[in-house]
Amino acid sequence: MQRERDLTHQVESMTARIQALTEERDALRASEAELKLEVREASTRERSLTASLEAAQATISGLKAELQTTHASAKRYV
Repeated sequence: MQRERDLTHQVESMTARIQALTEERDALRASEAELKLEVREASTRERSLTASLEAAQATISGLKAELQTTHASAKRYV
């Protein structure tokens, strides 16, 4: 009789542990999915910022070239 109670208690304990581990696993999976989404969003934002930076650098290079041309032209008239 005692052995049966002990085994029943062990089964109940193991069942509770399995339930807790299952809940923890599910929470981790949800967190993982959220983190993956955040990484994708950050990666998209990074690509966008990189493209903006490259465009700004190209604009600066163009403006510098234009300034040098204007400066050279102005020197001819001085």
